Order: sequence, then C-alpha cells, then structure tokens
Amino acid sequence: MKSLYELAVLLILSVAQQCVQSYSSSYKYIMADFKRCQREKPDVVLWVQGRLLDQQRRAVIRELLANKRAWPKDIRVTTFFAVGMCNSRKAHVSLQYEFEVFKDILQNDYHEHYENQTAKMISAITFIADYCSHSKLAIRIDDDVLFHPATMIRKVMDMMTKKSKNTYDEAEDYHSQRRYELSSNRISRLYKSLASLPSNRFTNPNTILCHILSNRTIIRPDMNRPYPVKYSVLATESIYPDFCAGFFIAISMDVMIKLRELFAVEPPFWIDDSYLGVLQKRIKTVNVNANKFLLFDAPENNLRNAISAGTNMDAIAIHLTQGPAYYSQLAKANVYKELRYDYQ
Repeated sequence: MKSLYELAVLLILSVAQQCVQSYSSSYKYIMADFKRCQREKPDVVLWVQGRLLDQQRRAVIRELLANKRAWPKDIRVTTFFAVGMCNSRKAHVSLQYEFEVFKDILQNDYHEHYENQTAKMISAITFIADYCSHSKLAIRIDDDVLFHPATMIRKVMDMMTKKSKNTYDEAEDYHSQRRYELSSNRISRLYKSLASLPSNRFTNPNTILCHILSNRTIIRPDMNRPYPVKYSVLATESIYPDFCAGFFIAISMDVMIKLRELFAVEPPFWIDDSYLGVLQKRIKTVNVNANKFLLFDAPENNLRNAISAGTNMDAIAIHLTQGPAYYSQLAKANVYKELRYDYQ
C-alpha cells in the first residue's frame, strides 16, 4: 500500500503531465517575426530558452547579452526568446505587448513545462533553419547564463574554425547504410549540397561547440532515479551518445538545417540535451569540447572576476548556480552597470 507521501507525489505528477504533450516534428506559431532575419541579416542568431513568465530575465539579457553595442561592430546579431503557451490570459496579454515592442518573442503551441524543453528546442531550430538560414552561426543559451559578448564570440570563432576531421563522407556513409529510414531523397540531396559549403570566419561546416557530457547512463522508469525515459527510447542502448549541456551551444548553420530535417525521422523524447546528442551522432557532427571555457553551475562569487576581466576573461560563458536570484540582483545592483560593455 502506498504511503500518503507517495500518493501526493503521484497526484502532483499526474497534474503536471496534463501540460506535457506528445512530441511532434513541428509546432504551430503563435507569435513570431518571420521577417526579422531578412531585415537584420544577422551573422549570429542568439536563441534563448527560458520561461514565459520571466520577463525580468529577458530584460537583463536584452541589455547585457543581446545589446548590439556590446558586440564587435563587424558582427551582426539577432536574438529570439523561445517560449511556450500559458493558460493565463494576463500572461498572454503581457507577452503580446512585449512582442509588439521588441519583436524578439518566438512562441509556439506547446505548454510551458520542464518536460517540454524538447518541443521548445525543435521549434527554435525549425524557425532559425527556415527563416535565418543565411546566418553563419546559431548560439543557444539558457536564461541563467552570462557572458561578455565580444570576448565570447571571438573565442567561439577561434575554436570553431580550427582544422578538424571532415565528417561529411562518414555522414553520407551512414545514410547509405539506411539504418534509419530517411524516406525522402530530399534529405540526401540536402546533405550533398551542404557538404560543399566552405568554412567561413565564424565556423567550419558541420560543427558544434559546447560543454560535452559523456558516458551518461540512460535512466529507465524502474531505476527510481531522476530523468527517466521510456524503454522505447534507444531501446538497445544503456549509455547516451555524447551530448551537450544545453546552457550554451554554438551550432554552424548547416547543422541547424540538418537537424531540422531529422526531426521528422528521429522520434523526439523529453530530455532535450540527450535528444540533441542522438541527432549529433546520426549526422556525425564535429563536436568541439569547450568544457574548460564553459563554466557549469559556477558559484556567483567567481562571477565578478570572470566577467569583469573583459577581453582577458578565460571563460566563454558562465552558467549560474542561483540564476533567478542573481538575475534579480543584476537588475537592481551596481554590478549591472559594471557588466555593460559599449563598443560603439
């Protein structure tokens, strides 16, 4: 017989599951500026995965990270905030006003819920691949990340343009094996066209830079551990492929286009970082390990030294241990002004 505590947990989970939907390869748009990339012609698309109700964080990110004055003058950047739906009419009206003012909200028809992060990722990648494909680089960040824009992009460009083994031939070999049914010849034609893309000053083709996590056990429902996935997910595997910690991922645009095509043939599951790792393995991306420069769950007492060092900063980006509290502090305290950089 289950205890009262166990029954309460099951009730909470059942309520939460009402907001979790089965995953799709595409989601309808509710709010989106489809012509923004066409107008701004960005080199870099900064895509932020955060919570719909956290307007304060979006305000800080616009001022610190998305502020075009903080980026080098010869690099154009555009920012989007990917969010889901909420049943609150007040929240929807507020978000609609925010969209009208900033034109940087990307909202699709999935519910805001922790277990819908994969839906959020699929929606953002699909939008960028469809409407910003002329850009060179996409950078995904969580909304509890900080970096110095000019220093970050210089380090990312340096690491992503170093000579690496070209894996396009391996990717073509993989698809020729037909281990996965790619039903349309359109995908193979797409890969051949992308294989001829040259390197650019931002990144080599087929490249992802991130904090790489390796040898992570696939948690099943009977293990009584956090983050379980169904037995049908990677049914014959016990270890996930190497995958990126999602707080900061830099992705060459050709990879974004490939990922967009694979959503229709590789069934999604709810852990977005691990699902992206599965897709990376399928297309054999060149994964640049930036673990040394991407500080995960960094204590905030190291934040001032890391960020204020400016061009001498060792870290590319910092994921905050207490993100919500610190972002609230940034919005009020003097350190907020100290972190602003003006390159005009």
